[in-house]
Amino acid sequence: FCLGRSNINGFVEGLPGDWVFIDWAPIEKSGEVSFEQLLLSRSLEVMSGCAGLVNDRESEAKYSKLSVDLKQKIIGTFWSDQRNAFLHTRNNGVLSQNVTRYTNMFAIIFDYVDYNKKQLIKENVILNDSILKITTPYMKFYELAALCEINEKKKVEIK
Repeated sequence: FCLGRSNINGFVEGLPGDWVFIDWAPIEKSGEVSFEQLLLSRSLEVMSGCAGLVNDRESEAKYSKLSVDLKQKIIGTFWSDQRNAFLHTRNNGVLSQNVTRYTNMFAIIFDYVDYNKKQLIKENVILNDSILKITTPYMKFYELAALCEINEKKKVEIK
């Protein structure tokens, strides 16, 4: 279903009537939202793993390739060397310069970026108070998980 809704760039984006939900936050949700692409890539990765469990080697290889290709496309499209973080959206071929926590923290959790990029995300996004805060306890869990992944456990401790 999701792959059938990919646009010309190979990314998914909300269509009329869709409800694109990330968090209860005042963020742009139209166009190619980097967070959605990251979740799709991870879903394809999991589908590959499930196919492997049932010895469906053809589907395992297919979904693995789709995931790897999409992950490379996400990094190539949404990673900004100027912002040292993933940008939030692209609309009609134009990248926003807006950085949110979502894609960046999930890139850490999913281990989609190398050590250097994790450190850049840590400094420029996760520990940066000028980046829009997480608004729900549900999403806060993932932020705390990302903090643990980047050795910031002291920021997670309850005092």
